[in-house]
Amino acid sequence: MRNPASATALGFLGANPRLHRRPDPLPYRAWRIAGVVLLALVGAINVAAGQTVSAVKLAFTPSGPDHRRATFEVSGLDAATLAALAQDPRRMRAALTVYTVADNNDKSRAPGDRPTVLGAHEVVEKLGVLRFQMRFPSEPGTEYRAVYRPPGLSGDVHVVTSSEKRAARTTPSTRVVRVAPGRDVLPENLLKFYIEFSAPMGRGEAYEHIRLLDGDGKSLDLPFLELGEELWDPRAVRFTLLLDPGRIKTGLRPREELGPVLEAGKAYTLVIDQRWRDASGTALAADFRKPFRVGPPDLTPPDPKTWTLNVPPAGSRSALVVTFPEPLDRALLGRVIGIVGDDAKPVVGRVDVSADETSWAFTPEPPWKVGRFALKVDRALEDLAGNSIGRPFEVDVFQTIEKAETVETITRTFHVLVGPR
Repeated sequence: MRNPASATALGFLGANPRLHRRPDPLPYRAWRIAGVVLLALVGAINVAAGQTVSAVKLAFTPSGPDHRRATFEVSGLDAATLAALAQDPRRMRAALTVYTVADNNDKSRAPGDRPTVLGAHEVVEKLGVLRFQMRFPSEPGTEYRAVYRPPGLSGDVHVVTSSEKRAARTTPSTRVVRVAPGRDVLPENLLKFYIEFSAPMGRGEAYEHIRLLDGDGKSLDLPFLELGEELWDPRAVRFTLLLDPGRIKTGLRPREELGPVLEAGKAYTLVIDQRWRDASGTALAADFRKPFRVGPPDLTPPDPKTWTLNVPPAGSRSALVVTFPEPLDRALLGRVIGIVGDDAKPVVGRVDVSADETSWAFTPEPPWKVGRFALKVDRALEDLAGNSIGRPFEVDVFQTIEKAETVETITRTFHVLVGPR
C-alpha cells in the first residue's frame, strides 16, 4: 500500500504541469534532487517511527487501596523523543491521551472526539517513560483507554492502546460520615457545605443526587452553583457543595430574579440520595439528611484577636485549644493555621476541629517546651458565609474599600510555662 506521505511527494513532483515545462534545465534538476531528498527523508521518518512504535509499551496501574492515583506509562521511547516531549508540555499532552469508554459504540469514535480524563503528564527521565497520572482514583467498573501517538505523525496509524476494566463491588458500604457545617442553625448567607464520605466516590453525577428541601419538603430550584469540574479533595472523599453566590450577594441579578437560597427564620433539609455511586460503582449504603434552621446573615469577618487560647503546660503533650466566637470553615481550619517555635520552625503535630467548627486543637508530637510560640493564621481563613480575615464576602461596590494589607498571615504569640508540680 502506498505511503500517504510518499504519494503526496510523488504527486507534487509528477502531477504539477508547471514542472513539465522545464524552461531551464538547472531548476528542473534542482527540483528532481529536492524530490529525491524529500522522499528519502519521508521514508526515513516512517521507518524510524515504525521502529519506535513497535518497541513502545503502554502499561496501566489502577488506583490502590491507599488511594494512590492510577497511572498510564509509555516505555520504550528513545532519548531524543523523551527530551523533545519534556520540553514541550503541549506536545506531551497530544502524544498521550487517556479517556473513558462508555460502551461499544464509543470505541469506534476517534479519541479526539471523546472527553479526556483529567490528570497530569510528565517525563520521568530516570525511568525512561512518559507518564500520565489521573487526578482522581480510577473507578472500578469503568473502562479506561490510552492512545499514544509518536510526535510528528498524524492519523491513527501508529497507535498503541491499553484498557483496563475492574469489577464493581456489589455490597453497599460507603456512607456519608459528616456534613459540615455541623451546626443546626446556619446563617442566611451560608456559602458552602462539605460532604464527607467513608470511601472514595465516583465523579460526574454529584448534582444529580443532592437536593435542598424547604420546610414543606419541596425541592428548591437551582440552589447550587453546579460546576462542570466537581470540587473534590485529592482522595475523592470530601465534596464541596457551593450555594449559588449570585443569590447570596445583594444587588446581583440572580438574587433579584430568583430570591435568596436561604431565608432567615425558615427550616430546610439537605438530602443526599442513596443512588450516588462510590468509586467502585456501587450505590451508597443509605440516604443522608441534614435538617437545619436559618438565622440572620453573617456580615462580620473573623478576627483572630477575639479568639481564646488555652495553653497547655511545658512537658506535656496536651492540646493547645483555640476557641472561636463563631464557627469557621472546616476544611480551611485543617490547613491554614499552624504553630511555629521561637526559632521560626514549624511545630509538628495533629490538628483536630470540633464538630461544630468553633474550636481548633493542636496536639504536638514532642512534648511542649518552655518558651514562646506563635499561632500563624492565613488571611484566607473564612467563616461559614465566606467572610475572610479582614475582608467581608458581602462588599458593596459603592463603599470605599481600604487598601488590602500585604501581610498574608496573622500572628498570635503565646508562652508555654512550667505547670504546677
